[in-house]
Amino acid sequence: MAALAVTDKAIERLKNARDNGAVLKLGLIQVRSRCPGLPIFVVEGVDDKSVYNQWVRRLHNDLRHEYYVCAGKRQVLMLHDSVRRDRNELSKKIYFFIDRDFDDYAGHEKSDSLFMTDMYAVENYLVCSHVLDDILSIELHCNGNPELRKKIKEIFDVAYGQFLAVTKEFNFRLFVAKSMQIARVGSFPERINKIAVVSLDKVEHQVGVPEEVIGLTREPTLQEVETARQVFEGLEPTTRYRGKFALMFFHRWLDLLADDHAAKNTVLFSEIEEKARARRNEIVLASLASRSPMPAGLVQFLASVQCDPLAAC
Repeated sequence: MAALAVTDKAIERLKNARDNGAVLKLGLIQVRSRCPGLPIFVVEGVDDKSVYNQWVRRLHNDLRHEYYVCAGKRQVLMLHDSVRRDRNELSKKIYFFIDRDFDDYAGHEKSDSLFMTDMYAVENYLVCSHVLDDILSIELHCNGNPELRKKIKEIFDVAYGQFLAVTKEFNFRLFVAKSMQIARVGSFPERINKIAVVSLDKVEHQVGVPEEVIGLTREPTLQEVETARQVFEGLEPTTRYRGKFALMFFHRWLDLLADDHAAKNTVLFSEIEEKARARRNEIVLASLASRSPMPAGLVQFLASVQCDPLAAC
């Protein structure tokens, strides 16, 4: 019994080692055994699962598949490399999806089973005037009033541009860290007020500075900063800055927009005579993805997915 107890503890420790490649591979093997005939899509996290599920449905509604969720890009790439080395054909019908971030493939090899977004992350595709126009028409009941929608989208474009300018140095600090392989300490800010002060018609700097909000194990040297800056200045902000920051801004801006919609003395929605209540609870990640543009190359990548239409799970 004692030997068995030790084994149980060892197994438990192995299960708890989330970054252990063997654990990731074991989990994938278990999913494959339960779903032998279906393609398996390995994604970075639960948010990615929600977004890709909408995109796949829009492109191939009949493509049956299963998701295997990792805890970040590093795990997906680790598992991708492990599966490619496997000698038991584990790689068959397994596909991997990663965000581009600031480090692209992070030194790992490309493959036909690995898809990478052309923007920073899946969130970048969700934050745009096209998605906003649909929200204005459906959830905020501006249907039949394209001029009002146009006016509000112009206000959004100005505010979003200001947000990207205000958070530029936060993005640059992350870029330096990735470029110079400096590890972060602590977690990312989860609230927009940590990095910007957002109003409907403007965005202002927050008191906090990037060095206080984004901790690093060491500060980059002046030479490292100068080298990174030369590359960073060539990045297009809407597509190449951190997507989760952009999505935080979008959610906050939409909340403010819905507040104005509900206000008796509304600023933007006075043209609407009979206003139905804004359906703000329906503006969630999946609904944004159902309307958003999609990554370049995703159509072609999904076309290569091996799928047995008669497969059962």
